[in-house]
This record gives sequence, structure tokens and C-alpha cells, in this order.
Amino acid sequence: MKRLFYILLLLSIVGCSVRKHQLNTNDLSNSSIYDFGITKKAESLRATFVLKNTFDNPINLYKVATSCKCVKAELNKTKLKPDESTKVNVTFNTEGLKGLQKKVITIETDNPHNKYLQFYIKTEIID
Repeated sequence: MKRLFYILLLLSIVGCSVRKHQLNTNDLSNSSIYDFGITKKAESLRATFVLKNTFDNPINLYKVATSCKCVKAELNKTKLKPDESTKVNVTFNTEGLKGLQKKVITIETDNPHNKYLQFYIKTEIID
């Protein structure tokens, strides 16, 4: 009986799959990873992350940095009042790249609970 329980537990853990485009979360966004799946060389990929200030105080978004020159990220707003949202528009140029690619977008904030927000994009580039 105990063995059956552990087998069922293992199968339920293995059988659970995480939905694409919603793999991880942080305090200001419900999605921190965007998986483009398999793409071809020289494509321009676009993703949008939504940030929402769920805190009681305004939050300033200062600096946006990316881990590669092939990734551009733009904020629609740099100051969020409580319950206010903004979008982070990301463009990923895959020209000259191949194989599995993982890139990071980092946003600096004045939020003492979460000084840096990180978002991730990934794709596998094929010929």
C-alpha cells in the first residue's frame, strides 16, 4: 500500500507540466519567463511582460538592462502608483545565433522588497 502511494505521488509530480509562458513569478508580475519554443535563425521575436504595483506605495522603475545586445526592452512607464500596471516590451533579434538561447532582462526599482526584477526569455534556434 505504501509503495502504491509513493508510485502515485511520483507519477503526479512527473505528470504535472508547467504551462508555457508562465513558468515563474515575482512580486510585480505573474510571468517571469517567456518561452518562444523552437524558432528559425534571423527572426525578430517579441514578448510583453506586465508589471503591476501590488504594494501600498508608488514604485519607481529606474534602469532596464539586458544580458545581450540582441535583446531590447522598453518600459511604458517608469513610475507605478499602487494598483497601477505597465508593460515591458521585449524584442529579441536571433540573427547569428543558434541552439538553445536564454536571455535575461533586469529592471532596477526602488522597492525595498524587490530591488531588481528579472525576466527571462528563451528559445531554441534551428537552421
